[in-house]
Formats: sequence, structure tokens, C-alpha cells
Amino acid sequence: MEQKDFVDQGGPWKPRERFAGGGPKTPERLYGSLKAVDPTTGETKVNLKLEYPNLSGALATAGKPVFIGHADGQLTAHDAKT
Repeated sequence: MEQKDFVDQGGPWKPRERFAGGGPKTPERLYGSLKAVDPTTGETKVNLKLEYPNLSGALATAGKPVFIGHADGQLTAHDAKT
């Protein structure tokens, strides 16, 4: 099916010349969390609320610290049990 948007302006594809939308808008503030889950029961043992959404993932090590990066540039370490 042919796209008919912006036909009066020369077609739909003009990079950097027009903006036809945007990302989703969320009226409420978004937060992130770091959760410790018992893999045998599925029970959440610890739930830490973060000031920003966690977009970086987490790194767990054999020595039990868990590292996460934050949107404001911080890197924090957390004990896996607490």
C-alpha cells in the first residue's frame, strides 16, 4: 500500500526537514528498580527503587556485589543479599 502522507509537500521522506511525531509521552515520572529474586521459588527478596529508569542492566559477580549504571552517570554497587 502506498503511503499518502505529506503528498502535498512532496512525499513522506525528507530527512531532517520535517518532524511528524515523537516518542510516547508519560505524564507521571518514571522510576526504575533493582530486584533480587529467589530462583527456586520466584519470590522477590529485595526491591530497591531507583530515581531513574534502569536502562543499563545489571552486572552480578561471584563475590556477591551487583553493579548498575544510572542515567545521571553514576555507577553503584549493591550487596546481592540485601
